Amino acid sequence: NLMLALFNLIPAFPMDGGRILRALLWRRKNDVIKATKISATVAEGFSYLFMLSGFAWLFLGGFINGLWLIFIGWFLKSGAEASLRQTIIGRALARVKVKNIMSAPVCTADPNLSLMEAVENCFYKYKHGGFPIVEGERLVGIITLEDVKKVPRERWNEVLVKEVMTPSEKILFIEPEDSAVEALVKMSKFGVGRLPVMEDGKLVGIVTRSDIIHALRTKSELG
Repeated sequence: NLMLALFNLIPAFPMDGGRILRALLWRRKNDVIKATKISATVAEGFSYLFMLSGFAWLFLGGFINGLWLIFIGWFLKSGAEASLRQTIIGRALARVKVKNIMSAPVCTADPNLSLMEAVENCFYKYKHGGFPIVEGERLVGIITLEDVKKVPRERWNEVLVKEVMTPSEKILFIEPEDSAVEALVKMSKFGVGRLPVMEDGKLVGIVTRSDIIHALRTKSELG
């Protein structure tokens, strides 16, 4: 436990020691991106040190210790790169709201359409990977290409959208005033590529991972 605690205090981001270093640099430079970059660079230095030590152990015959040190070095390097990337993305998208990047009005499908009709009228026509399913003004589900592909093509004329869609109670959604960062975190956490945007119980738009990537690219180009 003592060794683990000491290891965690190494000033290599995102370890606790690295987070302390970043906090001190952030306070001094008043720039979270610069502070994170410096902390990540320090972590990268430690990672190479661990990996070189690991290869030295391997050369000297210490197979287990060598592999362990190489793994620790790889872990530090990967963690630092991921944390820096998350910080940059979070900073760039912090003030971007979902309502500014969502698609609206939304192309929707009826739950009573056959899969063939949905494919021809939605997927082929609008080239999206998924569509909200609405009944009146009420969101009742969402259908994706993955849902369609689970059904044999010869049955597309007889199987209805409502039979294969993901029902509304299982759908993740976001609100227009939420930040793009919140949308991206939710997509990444649950492994989805799009989120319906709901306001006062009504579907007002849809935001996709591509929308967020486009916003991030635009922000990076315009500054």
